[in-house]
Amino acid sequence: MPSKPSGAPNLTAQLGLSGQYVQFSVCKSSGTFSNDLKVEVGDWITGYYISTTINPTGGSCSNWITLNINYGAVKTNTVLQNQAVRVISPASCASKFDSGCNPTGGSCGYCWAGSTGKALTATCKWK
Repeated sequence: MPSKPSGAPNLTAQLGLSGQYVQFSVCKSSGTFSNDLKVEVGDWITGYYISTTINPTGGSCSNWITLNINYGAVKTNTVLQNQAVRVISPASCASKFDSGCNPTGGSCGYCWAGSTGKALTATCKWK
């Protein structure tokens, strides 16, 4: 795995509940986002996977995205932690990284990988 690039902003992915549905947001530790993001979230319990592009430009956190996961009465902290997350900035660089944020060719952006409830690790900067 490539080493963490210097200057990569710190990101944190978070999950929350809205009624019985899970929501996702990504935040930058300082400053604001200046690009759109490709976001991928995988849920270990249900096998659900989402891949979407969001545009948090100008904000320090994205809007909450409702994931199509309904846990019904199962509302525990375990459900909201350790979900696999990958974030790529800008979104147009998504094809330049594999699922582990290793570069697959070309020179493009940042890729972060990790899990919700923890800081994501930036593994590549190819820009």
